[in-house]
This record gives sequence, C-alpha cells and structure tokens, in this order.
Amino acid sequence: MKKFLAWLGTAALLVGLCGCKPTQKQADKAEAAAPTNDTEYTFTAAEDAEPLPGGAAITLITGPEGVEAGADAALWQGISAFAYNFGYVPKNAAAASESAEDLQAALVQAADSGSKVVVCRGDAMAQIVYTLQDQYPDTYFMVVDAEAHSADYSDYTVKDTVRCVLFSETQAGYLAGYAAVSEGYQALGFVGAEEMPDTVRYCTGFMQGAEKAAEQQGNQITLRVWYTGTKEYSDAVADRMAYWYNDGTQVIFAADEAALQAVLAGAAQTENDAKAIAARWDHSAQDEAILFSTLHCYNTMVQQELYAFFAAGGQWQQAADTNHTETVGLTENMIALSADTWRLSKFTKKNYNTLYEKLRSGALKTEDYAGMDNLPELENVTVQQ
Repeated sequence: MKKFLAWLGTAALLVGLCGCKPTQKQADKAEAAAPTNDTEYTFTAAEDAEPLPGGAAITLITGPEGVEAGADAALWQGISAFAYNFGYVPKNAAAASESAEDLQAALVQAADSGSKVVVCRGDAMAQIVYTLQDQYPDTYFMVVDAEAHSADYSDYTVKDTVRCVLFSETQAGYLAGYAAVSEGYQALGFVGAEEMPDTVRYCTGFMQGAEKAAEQQGNQITLRVWYTGTKEYSDAVADRMAYWYNDGTQVIFAADEAALQAVLAGAAQTENDAKAIAARWDHSAQDEAILFSTLHCYNTMVQQELYAFFAAGGQWQQAADTNHTETVGLTENMIALSADTWRLSKFTKKNYNTLYEKLRSGALKTEDYAGMDNLPELENVTVQQ
C-alpha cells in the first residue's frame, strides 16, 4: 500500500503522459477551456452520488514494455487514481512478448484471477478479447484504441461484457493540421504504417485542418502522404524521411510509433530545421524536433468509464446499435494538443482555445474518411501520394 501511495504521489508529476487538462476546478471556472493534458485529472463524483461498493480488482494488461511510458502509463495512472479514490484494487501485468500467444496468456491470467474489469489496448488485444468473451462471461473487458473482432475482421459482434473505446483521430488530425499551418509551415508530410481506417482518419483530419488554416491565411500548402507498409522501424523509411526534409518538407506528422522513430531518424540526417508531430500521447521529452503531439486522453477516459461502470451496478452502459463501441473526442474533452509542452510560438493557446471551441460547438466541422480513394475537397492543399 505504501508503495502504491508513493507511486500515486509521483504520477501527477509525470509530464510525459498523455492527458487532457483542465482539472475539475478549471472546468468549473471555464467550461470552454481547451484541454492540454490530463496528468492532474482526478474524477470527482457528484456530492449526492451513491457510494460505490468498492473491493473489485481492475487489471490493465499491456505488452512487454509495461506501464513505464506512453499510452499504457496514462491508462495505468487513471486506473490507479480511480481505484485509490473509490476503494478498488488496481493491478497490471505485462505480457512476455508481443506474440498472440503471450498476449492471450496475460489476458487469460487476469480473467482467471477474478478481476472484475480487464483493460487492454490495441488491435492485437482486441482480437483476443473477441475470442475470450464467450469463455469468461463474468469478466468485463475494456478495449481501447480498437474494436474487438474476429481474426479475419469479418465480424465485430461482442457481448454486453465488452466495451470498446475509440478516440476521434479525425479531430486530432484536424487540430494538428490547423496548428501546423497556423504556425507558418507550408510544406507538410504525413506518414503511417498502413492505410487502415484509423490512420486514414488521422491523415484526412490533418488535411482538413490544414485546408481551413490555409484558407484563412490565403496560403497554398503541399502535403506529402506515404503509407510505409511496415509497423516496424526501418532504415529505408528513415532515409525517405530524410529525403523529404532535404527536399523542402518542414514538418511530418507520424501516425504511429515506428513511423515517428523513422521521422526522427530522418530529421537527424538533415541540417534543415526539421520538425515532427507525434500521435496519441505527449512525446515532447523524446526529441526537440517534436513540435507537439496530438493527445488521446487515456487517463481522463478510463476514470470516467470505470465510474460509470460501477455506478451502474457493474455493467457497461452502451447501445447495441454501436456494437458496444464509443468514440470520444472534442465534445468530451478527450482529444487535445500537448499545449503545455509544445514548441509553437505563433499559434498560441488563445488561438487553440478559439479553434477548439469552434470545433466543439459545430461552427467548424470535420468529416470522417475510411480510405484514400475519397478525400476531402481541398482548394489550398495539394496532396502528393
């Protein structure tokens, strides 16, 4: 217990985690303030709310990297904070490797141990949860950043025990594109592993935000787009990123970790002032070339989801017609830019707040695209694929 309290005390000081401020007090003062990180966020129940029963175990299953950094660290912070504040038992376990067998073994162990809720993240975990849902009817699963599905992606049918939470990549991409162009960049790049719907949404959202900012400024923007075909770091990808930078590209949005590593390696190979934009959590401490990050607010989300689950008597509150999937974003203050740590000078926090409120109110709109065959209408952005 002492170890956990010590960890919890230091967790709020970690600035490398994704998050979406404002804190509860800030939200009370200015509801429209744009979120910037959620390392300080702690869910507070209404004063007249019924006390939660407490006691049950909540387990986070991760890949072999554990909860030391990144998205899983933010999820763990949220689970731990919720458990401490409401009397639950937080647990985490790392799979021995990224293989399907080891990921499944970790999930099975958590379910066999009697955990009430098992939380995991990513597509590989989602496929395993799809298989396990019938075997563990008394275990409730939360899948983050993916939807539970069959091995061939033909079926996404899940039971009431499965909750899937997605973040709006389109909105995140829009914020990134708008901020980059508003900062003065006119030669942009986008790189991701594969032309999958989530990566496409980042890309097309990036296009839409860049288009709106370019329209307002009267500028013409170029945007290079490339799907590398690999989820692993590649020197060949890094070399191409270096070529982009040397050929005039100023900032590249990397949609995944492998792409980001290649972008940073490419930036290191050029004498130009090469910049990168990272996705999902705050990477600012990783490299000075990172201009800012788009944020999925994992900490905020998991605290709110867990409270809703236990307040409803230990069940997910969801509509079957959404396939038990919830997509969160600007409306819920769960998509953001890392405004507390960004390296922007022209695009200010005041500009960011204004943009965020316009998107949240519907004054500015985004549209989701599933593939690159049908792109947004662009008059000020020229896309090079």
